[in-house]
Order: sequence, then C-alpha cells, then structure tokens
Amino acid sequence: MKAITLLSFLLTGITQARLGDTRTELELRYGEPVKVTDTTITYEKNGGQINVVMWKERCHCIMFHPERKRRVQMEGITIKVAGDFKEQEILHLLSNNPKGAKWLEEKTSGGSLRKFTTADKKFEANASNNHVMIQTVAFKNRNKEPAEVK
Repeated sequence: MKAITLLSFLLTGITQARLGDTRTELELRYGEPVKVTDTTITYEKNGGQINVVMWKERCHCIMFHPERKRRVQMEGITIKVAGDFKEQEILHLLSNNPKGAKWLEEKTSGGSLRKFTTADKKFEANASNNHVMIQTVAFKNRNKEPAEVK
C-alpha cells in the first residue's frame, strides 16, 4: 500500500509545480487553491500540500508537504500527522525544480534539515522527512539593500 501511495504521489502532479509558473499554470495542475494570502497560495493534491509563494507574478518558492496519513490521538483529540518523504522523493522534487538542474548538498552540522544549492548558485533548497522547500536565490535576496556604488 505504501508503494502505491508513493507512486501515486510521484505520478499525479505534485511534482509538477515549477519555479517560474504563473498562477494560471498552477491552477491548471491543481485546481482551485484551498487558501490564498497576499503572497502565498496553498493547494492540496492527493492528500499532500503544496504552498507556493508568488513574487513578480511568478512562483519563486515552493514548499511540498507529504500526504497526511497517520492519525494520532492527543488529549482526546485526533489529528492527522504528515507522512514522511523518502530520499527518492526528495531527489525527484529537486530534479524538477528547475528541470535538469544539478543540485549539490551542503555540509551541515547534523540534524534532520538538509541544505542544497544548484551548481550555478541560482536556486536553494532545504529538505527533511516532512517538507521540501525550493526557492530562487533572487527571491531569497529580494529584501536586501543593493550594494552602495562608490
């Protein structure tokens, strides 16, 4: 069953969101969003969640969250807990954003958060077993002051 869920997740479009997509392109893939704020659009597909941050009318940051498939009982309340991304899923998401980019994993001091950058330094990502976040470096640096020219 787990293998079928993984295959369904990989083949049904969750991996199709791409940096640079317009809102129209995203909605063609995912349908109507479940939540919209000034800059973030949230979609749900096959139990997984995709949060997209728009900048200059294009997708510049994508956060993928796996299907919520476990239920946990806490203090009399049942909540759904996100599943886990497997290594193959993380690498698949990276390989599609942007398509064909060469990702390099950065050395970190341990912990569950992994950091990646593309060979051309135009894209960055971080990943753990419960999310993958990919963004353009231009978006990350959007609020930094331009260097003073002397």
